Amino acid sequence: MIIVPPKARPEDLRNAAGITLVRQPDHAALSAHVVSQWQRPVGFSDALWNGLLEAILHHDDGWIQVEIDGLLDNNGRPRAFQPMPPGDPIKI
Repeated sequence: MIIVPPKARPEDLRNAAGITLVRQPDHAALSAHVVSQWQRPVGFSDALWNGLLEAILHHDDGWIQVEIDGLLDNNGRPRAFQPMPPGDPIKI
């Protein structure tokens, strides 16, 4: 299993074998970067567009502590929000 370090580059994953885990905040940063390359929609003010980008960048910040506490569940599988008890994703 490969756990992708923060700020990993695509070349860091080129020869990865097995499961590759990408931290949620890094996924959010990549998402924000991709969206920032799009043309700002007509009618979006600078403040609205920048606020949207900030929201995308930080949409998984709640996972930071969860990932520090452990990326794997009790069965050795990567933790994911889908199989969690209903209240846990809301807390995150």
